[in-house]
Amino acid sequence: MSVDLLSIDMSCGRLHFACTKRSSLPANGGLRVLNYQKDEYAAEEACQLAERMQVKHKTYHTGFRGGKIVANTNNLSQAAFDEITTTAAAELNHRKGDFFTGADLNFGDAQVMQLEEKTQYVLAALGSKIHYAEATASGVIGAIAAGKSALNIQSAKILVHGAGAVGSRIVESLVKMGEIVSVFDTVLERANILGAVNSKSIENWITQDWDIVVLASASRVVDVALARKLKARVLVCVANLPFPSMAQHIMEAKGTIVFDEGISSAGAVIADSIEFYNPFVWQSICPQQVYNFIFHQVSEACFKKLEFSYPHLSYLGRQFATYG
Repeated sequence: MSVDLLSIDMSCGRLHFACTKRSSLPANGGLRVLNYQKDEYAAEEACQLAERMQVKHKTYHTGFRGGKIVANTNNLSQAAFDEITTTAAAELNHRKGDFFTGADLNFGDAQVMQLEEKTQYVLAALGSKIHYAEATASGVIGAIAAGKSALNIQSAKILVHGAGAVGSRIVESLVKMGEIVSVFDTVLERANILGAVNSKSIENWITQDWDIVVLASASRVVDVALARKLKARVLVCVANLPFPSMAQHIMEAKGTIVFDEGISSAGAVIADSIEFYNPFVWQSICPQQVYNFIFHQVSEACFKKLEFSYPHLSYLGRQFATYG
């Protein structure tokens, strides 16, 4: 897949705009802020993330092409975010609607609102009762529903790896559904979610058998060593680029069903599509209707993968009628 890359120098670091080759469709992808050991790694990741976004947009026919903005900086001060948003806004305004962005790692609601003050080319459900993290979580629940059906089980033993904006919402929904949920987060207190078990350390969950593991933390979290140890019947990927090297192939060779992030983590871009292409509906629709729609879209995409990649499996069918 061919990707265009533009890198812009800043006093606090460097900003990388990546998008799949120009077409009549605007690019869409969030703005990620991280500190990379080398700037070439940041540029490479921007391109890889744009490619993964292209998979999401193509799978769900959103009307966008893949894009991503990566800010490489070791400075997370307000002054740095001021420069990042000013620089990003200038480039977005220059592209005049050919690129839209929103939230991503270390670039949450406050930063997105700051960016929107400087450019109109932001899609993040701002000013709406719909929340992008809840939209993503609703799709992940759809993937989990498909995974349970593939395993032919009514309830599942589930680990959610990462309790950030999306991960915490996934856990809360699963608890309401009566699932057995454990949570791991490197920030221990974030995993203290009512009704769920805080795994507290890698040792507490790496040796256990899980029906479903949800990767909602960071990129490249499952390396080759972890892939060899991890005992999961279904892996639901939420964070982009969860695997380095051959880790995914190792998991699949062990018999694990993998729903990659191109399928299971598309809730926010589906919401972006509604917001951008049908603003009248967006302003009037009930948030739960959006989440239900995303749930069904993602679960159907996962069922299609099951039918194509795992035709030998016998599953129960659509177990969860609605989301929430």
